[in-house]
Amino acid sequence: MIYSKLDIRDINKVDFSEVSEDSSETVRKSLDEKLFIVKYDSDSIPEFILDGSVIPLQFLTHKEALALMATDDWSENEDIR
Repeated sequence: MIYSKLDIRDINKVDFSEVSEDSSETVRKSLDEKLFIVKYDSDSIPEFILDGSVIPLQFLTHKEALALMATDDWSENEDIR
């Protein structure tokens, strides 16, 4: 799986049929709600990324995504860290 960190301003450009999340309501968002994460198979990169409609701020592995989610910007619960 590939995880892409995206700007919240691009959330309406995401075709949720091409990623693991169901909708804008089910994506993981940063606490300030300025960023969100989508994940998808490395064999099927979403068209909205391929065509440049949405430009990811960062591509992450599963391990990197977990580390990001454990930061203060993404998690209020200290037990996760």
